Amino acid sequence: MANKLLVYQIWAPSWPNLKAMEKQMFRASHLGANCVWLSGLLKSPWFDHGYDVSDHCLVNPRYGEMEDFEHFIKAAHSCGIRVLIDLVVNHTSTDHPWFHEKPQYYIWSDDPTYCLGWKSLFTGKSAWQYVLENHSSYLHLFHYNQADLNWYPNHDDCLNWDLVQEYRDIVAFWKDFGVDGFRIDAPQAINKDFSKQTLEFEDLLYGEKAMDVVNAIFEHDTKSLIIAEIFDPTFGEISAKWWDETEVDYILNVSVKDSGGKPMRSNVFDERLRKMSKVGGYMCELESHDSPRFSLENCANKDWITLQMFSKNIDAVCLYQGQELGLDNPTKEELSDKQMLELDIQTAMRFAYGASIDDLRKTSRANARIPIPEDLYKDQIRRQNSHYNFTKEAIKLWKNQ
Repeated sequence: MANKLLVYQIWAPSWPNLKAMEKQMFRASHLGANCVWLSGLLKSPWFDHGYDVSDHCLVNPRYGEMEDFEHFIKAAHSCGIRVLIDLVVNHTSTDHPWFHEKPQYYIWSDDPTYCLGWKSLFTGKSAWQYVLENHSSYLHLFHYNQADLNWYPNHDDCLNWDLVQEYRDIVAFWKDFGVDGFRIDAPQAINKDFSKQTLEFEDLLYGEKAMDVVNAIFEHDTKSLIIAEIFDPTFGEISAKWWDETEVDYILNVSVKDSGGKPMRSNVFDERLRKMSKVGGYMCELESHDSPRFSLENCANKDWITLQMFSKNIDAVCLYQGQELGLDNPTKEELSDKQMLELDIQTAMRFAYGASIDDLRKTSRANARIPIPEDLYKDQIRRQNSHYNFTKEAIKLWKNQ
């Protein structure tokens, strides 16, 4: 049997507690997963549903106690399943103790003209937030509650080793706790060039600063499973460089599935998947908490999509919760405008700045974040010809190739 890795992503905010997530983990095991990734799990004030971390070493109390997570890990290990959590390296919540006790860990400017053209990737508005008490502004490439960390204090190649040690301690804490690895969130955002007055998204894609940070944190770590989320519109060049020159084991290229909210033509999808499958360490991911459900123009056949994911040229796949059911994006009756804005702060901020609610519905991350009705699982597990059982069989064949 080939050594295939199937990671199953559990989006923590769509579940009431860790006990419910544990049940989903057992379902993932039944499908054939040998790893689960719990995203949005850590303590957070909930502006960005767990990606605005306020304590790197504490599970969000809304899901239960640390003992509940310890039980989850033991249950997973008893099934031969490894457990991953997110490591958010670009920013923290402004509610994090560091923000108040160690402001030098963040990027500040008291010059109102400094990098004035830098815009938030969430809103397209200013990426600087003024703090009256400090008479200074901090940088936030995402939500204003997510202050960017200062990995390069002198804006050169000299790392902030105090911050590196903080993250080494975080990794060590979770490894001792039983966590098997980490999915690194948005590492490319570290690639900031402060010599430029404007910030273009493309400026973040290349550059070695983020790779140096990852290498410093995980130096000589041979036990953790490390997966890096990246955006690679070249479908190979950037991904191969990341995999070759960092400590990461796998690359998740989110742009393979990105079509600006529009259905993706099957030939485009085929070409992107073909290119990425040539990259060592590529992990196929078509759905996640960060995008709507995957769709293809003139192709509503989810079985076909599943077969492309589990192809013989791909040795690692990340399957998002509910994807095994062949779920489509919810209707307006299933996901109200109010609920959509509550489930995705990025959508809410764009709406606040004047974007059309109907246009936002096509691209909103909330499409994939609604809870999955229990009866869907019961029905599909019972029916032999369901997409769930098709997916299970496809996984079995893939793992035995």
